[in-house]
Amino acid sequence: MESQLIKTAESIALLTHGEHFELSKRVALKGKTEDEIVLGYLHDVIEDSGDKFDYDILSRQYHIPDSILKSLQAITRVPSETYFNYIKRITSNELAKQVKIYDLEDHLYYKEAIPKSLIQRYEKALKILK
Repeated sequence: MESQLIKTAESIALLTHGEHFELSKRVALKGKTEDEIVLGYLHDVIEDSGDKFDYDILSRQYHIPDSILKSLQAITRVPSETYFNYIKRITSNELAKQVKIYDLEDHLYYKEAIPKSLIQRYEKALKILK
């Protein structure tokens, strides 16, 4: 499945993450629907792009649908919220919830590369989301 929307999301992720693009790609490729793939590519864009991308730019310039932008808002952590409040907030949006599950599963697959404290956090988050 390689729609124009998927290609656009992939390009945005590549512009945002450069050499660290692989995580977004792996999360996207776990997607079973176009929306999951697009959100998989975009799931860290707002947090990681500085002011290069925001919801308005993604909507107006890149024509990302409002439904996906709503899920992107749900999956984007607000700096003032605790991690587990963030995880609980995600549960109210099915698309964001599923993509976050893919993201956490990916991190846990490569757990030798992350600190033990994060492994425990991600395992707990995954249980909440499932």
